[in-house]
Amino acid sequence: MDFSLWPAASRTWREVLEGAEYAERTGWHGVWVADHFMQNGDDLSVPVNECLALLAGIVNHWGNPKLAAHKGEVFARHCEKIGRDPKSVRRSAQTMLEVVVPGDTEAIERKERLESRGGHVIMGSAQEVLDTVAQYPAAGIDELLVPDSFLGTGNRRFEALERLREEVLAKL
Repeated sequence: MDFSLWPAASRTWREVLEGAEYAERTGWHGVWVADHFMQNGDDLSVPVNECLALLAGIVNHWGNPKLAAHKGEVFARHCEKIGRDPKSVRRSAQTMLEVVVPGDTEAIERKERLESRGGHVIMGSAQEVLDTVAQYPAAGIDELLVPDSFLGTGNRRFEALERLREEVLAKL
């Protein structure tokens, strides 16, 4: 399974570049940029970066492995009707991933806030995150996009990404 970084649209280009350089330097598969406006907070006056991209939205997915598997089954049935091999399409999912340091009350509060807004969040110990992430390949997901919009800024952002890379991604 591949992992790509997804910088928040509200990040400056300098921050996007720093994230892309980090991803390249540490072996991430790629960097994705949102193709449409995505509100990452309550303040709509914050400028955002957007790019135009064509996505296979029907097979890209935000959520858990069980939903990814269901969408894959639906997609496969549609492919069968038109004579296309569903395995010829790379499928991706997006989810918020974070290995939480024990006692990090800020992370726990953030998880509760994100879940209350309907976000799919995989946050917990390295083993908890690993156990959930390991279910995506069986659900037909080839690449997991990791949005960084909730990881904070500066060192906190890169420390969280490094924990994820060392404690989860390296074990897959």
